[in-house]
Amino acid sequence: MKIYIVGAGAMGSFYGGRLKLNGCDVTLIDVSKDHIDAINQRGLLLETDGGSYLINIPARFASEIERKADLIILFTKTYHTKSALESIRHLINGDTYVLTLQNGLGNVEKINEFFDLSKIIVGITTHPSEFIAPGHVRSFGSGITKIMSADGKMNYMLDTIYSIFNSSGLPCEISLTIYKDIWKKLAFNVALNSIGCVTYLTNGGIGSTNEGRLLVRKAIEEVVSVANKKGIDITVDEIMDSVENAIVNHKHHLGSMLQDVLAKRPTEIDSLNGAVVNDAKRLGMAVPTVETLYYLVKIQEQTYDERIRNLW
Repeated sequence: MKIYIVGAGAMGSFYGGRLKLNGCDVTLIDVSKDHIDAINQRGLLLETDGGSYLINIPARFASEIERKADLIILFTKTYHTKSALESIRHLINGDTYVLTLQNGLGNVEKINEFFDLSKIIVGITTHPSEFIAPGHVRSFGSGITKIMSADGKMNYMLDTIYSIFNSSGLPCEISLTIYKDIWKKLAFNVALNSIGCVTYLTNGGIGSTNEGRLLVRKAIEEVVSVANKKGIDITVDEIMDSVENAIVNHKHHLGSMLQDVLAKRPTEIDSLNGAVVNDAKRLGMAVPTVETLYYLVKIQEQTYDERIRNLW
């Protein structure tokens, strides 16, 4: 089975590396020439709790590939979804499946413009991963992948992904409540990811103060209230359990949005906090904590060149 990882940043490279170590036929597709060249010249350096691996895995621009895909695993930022899929349109045929493990809301709708709903598999991952340098990623701590077909029906690709992920050291579950899982991860990211972004703190740093924990809870309470209003049955306590796990077991991890800010890249704030704010407005609800965090990150995105010199 031919697998393409589209968006070979921290998470895409981590998954691609684990799959390649298990003998899968996998190629990384990215737009960063430095990252592609480093991987092709020296291999992908993957650091994990179990050791460090130098992995011989091909990395390419989409335009350099001709062979059709059996499975595409999408890790791009939500705002790049359409352009990424347009770039690999020539690799897609009627038998190709796509698995999205992207953050935030709105990905399935964008993917559905390129794939029939029956060919889309949605999922979430709780693995931490950090981009250290071109050709070098790090993932310390455990995680899980949960997947389900977007149309709610079982198919052979679900079983295939379940099997290859678990055998590759990527614990995987087929979840019949995947949209609840997506909203639980959304609440986690809206709180922990955005707070880490505006405070420049790791997970452990946020959790080291009572104020940090209280702010996380306030943001989660607001997301849960919106989800519940939409008929999605999730609770604050179950998400706070995930937060506590991240604070304790992934305490040195930099959230993906903070990694973006440090690299002066656009963040995914619009598909995370922004999506919740928009849903809340449509429902006539107020989410002041989530909205304030949204504004703060948007200010950061637009003022990278205005930072106090030598502060970071």
